[in-house]
Amino acid sequence: ITVDADGKVELLGNPNVRFLIDGKPSGIFGNSVADALQSIPNSQIQSIEVITSPSAKYDAAGSGGIINIVLKKNKLQGFNGNTNLSVGTRLETGSINLSLKKKNIGFNTFFSGNAQLTGVTPTGMDRVTSLSTGNRRLLQESATNFGRNGYKAGVGADITLSKSESLTASYSAHHFEYNNNGATNQTFIQYDLNGNTNSTSNSIRDFTNNTSVNETDNSLVYLKKFNNEKQSLEIAYNGSFTNISTYYNQAQHFKNTSTNFSGSNSLNLGTENEVEFSINYCM
Repeated sequence: ITVDADGKVELLGNPNVRFLIDGKPSGIFGNSVADALQSIPNSQIQSIEVITSPSAKYDAAGSGGIINIVLKKNKLQGFNGNTNLSVGTRLETGSINLSLKKKNIGFNTFFSGNAQLTGVTPTGMDRVTSLSTGNRRLLQESATNFGRNGYKAGVGADITLSKSESLTASYSAHHFEYNNNGATNQTFIQYDLNGNTNSTSNSIRDFTNNTSVNETDNSLVYLKKFNNEKQSLEIAYNGSFTNISTYYNQAQHFKNTSTNFSGSNSLNLGTENEVEFSINYCM
C-alpha cells in the first residue's frame, strides 16, 4: 500500500481501491478518501485487512483490491470500559468505549473524535507582466486558516442463539468537516514604457470554504456454522446513508471601503444512499 502527499491510496500501484468498514461498504468514503481516513480515530481500529484478489463475495467495484478497516469489539464478560484522551498536540483526540457482556448477549457503545488545531498558512506572490504599453505588476499577500474535525459513534449488540448460530446488529454515525477561510491583500500597479506609475489599486479578497459529511451505517447479520469448519451460511443487511454539504463564498472590495465590487458563492448539497442484502454460503 502506498499513500502520496495528497492522501491518494494505491494498492500494488493501482488507485482503483475499494474501502470497507467491518467488511461493509460505507458512504463516508464517497466524498474524499483522504479526509474520511483522517476522521477515523486510531483508537477504534483493531486491524486493517488487505485483499488483493477479492472473491465472489465482494462486488466488482475496486479492481485494484480491497482494504477492509476492522473496528474493535470487546468480548470480555461483564461490564468493561476505557477512555483515551490526547491534548497539547496539533491533532487532539479522545474516545470512550463501553461494553456489557452477559452469557449469550452482549452490548457495546463507543464515541471517538479528533480535531486539528486551526493552522495559519501565509503565502505571497509578486508577478510582473510585460506589455507593449508598459509593465503590469500584481502583489498578493494572504493568510489562510485551516481546521478539521471528525467523530464516529455507535452502538451494537450480538446474540449467540446456539453453538452454531449468532445474530449481530449495529448502528453508527460518522461525521467529518473541514474549513478554511482568510483574506488576500492585492495591489495592482500599471507602469508606462518609461517605468513611471500610471495607476495603483488596492483590494482585499475574503474567502471561505466549508465541506461537511454526515453518514449513518446500520447492519443486521445472521451467521450459521456447520460441522465442517469451512462451511457457513451468512444472511446480511447493510445500509449506508450519507449527506454531503459543500459551501464556498468569495467577496472582493477596495482597501478603504467595505462595499464589495465582485463576489461569488455556492452551496452544493448531495446525498448518497446504499442498501445491500446478501446471502453467502461458504463450503
